[in-house]
Amino acid sequence: MKYENRHVLFCDILGFTHAVKSESISVSDIFGVMSELRVYIDSANVLNHPSSQGRYDSEDEKGYIIRPIAEHFSDCVVVSVEATNLGAIWLCEVASQLQGIIVRRGFLSRGAITSGDLWHRESTVFGPAFIDAVELEKQTSLPRIVISDDIWGWFMSSESEEDYQIAKIRESQLFAFDSDGTRRVDPFSELKIYAGSTHIPAHIESLLDCWVKTIKSGQGHPDLKTRNKYAWVACEFKNLIEGKNRAILPFKGYPSLTRRVISFQSLSSHA
Repeated sequence: MKYENRHVLFCDILGFTHAVKSESISVSDIFGVMSELRVYIDSANVLNHPSSQGRYDSEDEKGYIIRPIAEHFSDCVVVSVEATNLGAIWLCEVASQLQGIIVRRGFLSRGAITSGDLWHRESTVFGPAFIDAVELEKQTSLPRIVISDDIWGWFMSSESEEDYQIAKIRESQLFAFDSDGTRRVDPFSELKIYAGSTHIPAHIESLLDCWVKTIKSGQGHPDLKTRNKYAWVACEFKNLIEGKNRAILPFKGYPSLTRRVISFQSLSSHA
């Protein structure tokens, strides 16, 4: 038995413990998070090469199969993959999707993605990479999933021009950079696809509404630090909708924030 070189995502569902104690979250909601995540896990066990049809024709192409492992421990989700360029891209994409899955249940999330020595089999996970992910998650007070420098290196590492171009495209889709210099996984990566569109599909509008509902739920929270976290997310969401501070267009097909979304005056200023 020895460690493997793996990428690992550690994600904490914020407010989950309080919701369980107050019985404001159902068993089906808890199960739903992992059920939706399982869809991504299953899809990763087939060929992930962009030109594939879900099969591989040579031994070399087996490298495009991700083979992730995912576990759920109370208010935490852990996902790991073999340390490869494609594994880093896939795991960051899952981190973005996972934030949306959790928001659909009315929660924000916080986490980190790191790389290194890890043992992950079924419900057992430990090792320096896992400790690094937990510590990095604790260092960020904001509801975001940050990535380590190692993950960034793996993400941009490419063995061919094709892989490099894919990484560059994914970089613009999947990452956001905060004023404190932190590189994080953008929770709005799927939503950005429809920026500038006058027609938004029903499932995307539903996701937008879930972000609105979740953000509004934090407006009256008695704890100032918690309100500040929601205020930070509110500002990021507002920038997304209005096309500010991003190389994207505003959401023309989504109703005005002033009519439908958030009264920012009632949110405390975030630190």
